[in-house]
This record gives sequence, structure tokens and C-alpha cells, in this order.
Amino acid sequence: MDILFIGGTGFFGKAFLNYIRSNPSNINSVSIVGRSVKNFLENNKEFTELDNVRYIYGDILNDLSQLKDISYSHVIHAAADSTNVSNLSHLQRYKQIVEGTKNVLEFVRHHLPESKLLFISSGGVYGDMPSNKKSFIESDMWKSDILDSSNVYTASKRTAEHLCSLYYDEYNLNISIARCFCFSGIHLPLNVHFAIGNFVKNALANDDIIIKGDGKSIRSYLDQDDLSEWILEILKKDSFKKTVYNIGSDESISISDLAFLVRDISKKPIEVKILNENDANLKKSIYVPECKKIKEKFNLAQRVSLSESILKMMNQN
Repeated sequence: MDILFIGGTGFFGKAFLNYIRSNPSNINSVSIVGRSVKNFLENNKEFTELDNVRYIYGDILNDLSQLKDISYSHVIHAAADSTNVSNLSHLQRYKQIVEGTKNVLEFVRHHLPESKLLFISSGGVYGDMPSNKKSFIESDMWKSDILDSSNVYTASKRTAEHLCSLYYDEYNLNISIARCFCFSGIHLPLNVHFAIGNFVKNALANDDIIIKGDGKSIRSYLDQDDLSEWILEILKKDSFKKTVYNIGSDESISISDLAFLVRDISKKPIEVKILNENDANLKKSIYVPECKKIKEKFNLAQRVSLSESILKMMNQN
């Protein structure tokens, strides 16, 4: 495989590169494309030692023609910021995801029409889970208020998936979609809004872990090594006929239990404080995938437990 990894300087790219460093695969080459390649290499020197990896500046909102002179068998499109640290406006975020995805699809259509494209989407496309369900399956699609601008990430990812479907139908591109949920691992940033990263950061600093709500929201976490293995299996074995896969853990845990687990693993003299603030933004929610489809199709399993993943995060930082 010769892989073009667009948006490869973020968490997904780091996880992928770290995985292929220590796990043999049939990858001939990987081209990592991003807007901050120089900073990426300065801050991740371990990846400069990979002989079969090249790094290319590229912005999905601009011309990608500098990539056309290299042949690729597979394309991973993961170029979208799912965090709030970039301070993008809602319109800027929509443009990044929707117009950026259209630019990637156009590039593939014109320059790599035989390649296989994996679009990294989000479990957020499912919307709010009904109270009678405990996990999302790939055929689900629930309502989210389209006029609520705070739902821009959900709406943008849905639109980007629809674009992938249109390009599959009209131009016969080889496309599959990975709806990704919550992850843990040594390359997960600790300074953004992800609960597990915040809790690990608090524990490492000997600070109490603060939960503003009641801690009853439900999440699940797949380690970055499992994430990378699952993505590789899709690349190697999928038919790329507009197939959708959930990627995440189906082993759920409440936010409060997660906080206590991080505290216990850290063995630090800190407390977990649950504030029970009455805020509509802190209402209980469930964000857990059912991953039966991808597990059975590719004979996959969650190999790294949540406790093991948290311990690795502690030891790495």
C-alpha cells in the first residue's frame, strides 16, 4: 500500500505512525499531509526516523495539485479539527469540513480515481441518542436541531458524508466511511475538551479531578493502537463500496467512574469532586458505538483495556 494521509499531523496521524513503527505491515510508503508539517516534525522527532514516510505541506481549503505527481493506492481523509482549541467560528468550521472534503474528493476524482478513499467521520453524525437506546449502530440517524449553530460539527460531518456518497454514485470512486467515537492513548492531547485527557492531566499535576455536572454521562474509549489497527484492516480488506463502520469501544463507562478510575490508576492523593451544576449543557448523554459490524467483518477485537491505556498515558507524560 502507498497511503496518502491528508490531515495526518493530528491525533489520528500520530497514532497511525506510532503504530506502524512497531507493527509490521504491507505499507510501502505514507505521505503525511498537513498545514503544520514543520511544527509536527519539531515536536515529534521520533517520526523523522521512519524511512518510508514523507511529509508534505497541504491545506484542503487550497489547491492540492502538489500531490498529483505521486501515485497512491489509498487515501485517508482526516483533515478536520474536532476540538475547540482552534477558535474557528461556526462558519469556518463548516467550510473546513464541507468545502475541504469536496476539495479532497475532487482531487481524488481527477488524479487518483482508482485509489481507495477512507473518510474519517464522527459518531456525532448520529445526533442525540434516544433514552431507550444504549449504543449507536451504523443504520441509526437521529434528530439534531439543524437551526442550532452549535451543532455545526454534526451537520458538517453529515454533509461531508453525503458528498462522499454523491461522488461514489456519480463518479464511481472507491469510498468507505469510518465514524469515529472517543479514544485514549499516548498521543491524545491533554489540553482540549476531552474528559479523559483532562482527568489524566489533573492527576499528573496532583490536582483534584473536577466534574461540573453529575458525572452520569456515558462514554467509551478505544486505545489509539486499536484504532490504528482497525483503520489498517479497513484499508487492506474493505471493498470500498460506500460502506460505513463505527470505530470505538463498546465497553461503556460513566464520566464519574472514569474519573475515579484515573485517580486510582494514578495513585495520587487527589479527590474526585462532582459539582452537580445545573446547566443544560451538562445534561446526561450517551455516546457509545456498537462495533459488531467491523469486529465481525475483519475479525477485530479491543486488545488494549481502558485501564492499560490510561496507565500508558500516565507513563508517557
